[in-house]
Amino acid sequence: MDLEKIEKRNLYYTLQILFITESMRTKISARNMKKIVEVLDALVDETKIEFDEEGMKIKAIDPGHVAMATIELGKEGFVEYDVNEKNVIGIDLNKIIDFLKNINDDIEIIVDGNKATLNAGYLSKTIALIDPENITVPVLKDPELPNKVVLGTGELRAGIRAGENVADSILIQLTPEGLKLVAKGEEDKTELFLPKEILKELVCKSEAKSIYPMDYLLAITKPISSENVTINLDTDKPLKIEFDIYDGEGKVNYLLAPRIE
Repeated sequence: MDLEKIEKRNLYYTLQILFITESMRTKISARNMKKIVEVLDALVDETKIEFDEEGMKIKAIDPGHVAMATIELGKEGFVEYDVNEKNVIGIDLNKIIDFLKNINDDIEIIVDGNKATLNAGYLSKTIALIDPENITVPVLKDPELPNKVVLGTGELRAGIRAGENVADSILIQLTPEGLKLVAKGEEDKTELFLPKEILKELVCKSEAKSIYPMDYLLAITKPISSENVTINLDTDKPLKIEFDIYDGEGKVNYLLAPRIE
């Protein structure tokens, strides 16, 4: 018996076990992965992602510090989830977008050191990760927004898109009677009023109205896939838009700064 070969073989298996133990491995459906990327792509080109035993958390802010997106997805939202300790990685979203263009299979993600390997069906791609320390996300206090309205996603989009070619901003106003979205240009004006009777929920502790940039509202409402959306707002305060993803297994919220005039 060749003891040297046996020792080499044992060393090989030991290294393989260490590799599997030290790597982070998850598997997610292509549909869910694409939705995460769509939400982030509305604001940023690169992002920091945190994985722990409970699931995944992402917080990203656009370069102009006008809007921020937060995504939380519990491990139940993954096809497979093998994460035993906290891992924080930095990703260039453009590299992920390229990979996802023609993918419909579940995507296996293996992280080892500063590399991530994506496997889907017979296709595999290894990408260099970004040092997460180079991606800064400021710590922002969650604003106190006492007013809340729940409405259909289609209705919200209709009010925003109607004013797309009319003005570069939109007024959102909440009263005890309902929700109003107004886009007013030099000559034209669009207005959507949703009375409280057709809203899913309305909590108006005090009348609130603020103006928000049209381009950001168009971008951040585009990837919303849930039937309903929750809005929290107050006068001259950030707008908070919340919606569920993956049948309630995950949650997204956007914060959008107002235009003070």
